[in-house]
Amino acid sequence: MPRAVSSLSAGDIGAATGADATGAGAAAREGAEARAGAADALPLPPLEPPLTAGAGTGAT
Repeated sequence: MPRAVSSLSAGDIGAATGADATGAGAAAREGAEARAGAADALPLPPLEPPLTAGAGTGAT
């Protein structure tokens, strides 16, 4: 059975990861900063609903 052979060399992979580390990394940081700024501007709902008397106890 023939084995699959990658057409990428180690140099190609190194060049691609190097480009990602500079260009995409900077874009990701800017995007994260923009999301953080937007999160500060919007009030977030509570993660869980407030507990009420009898909640989860099966009491009716």
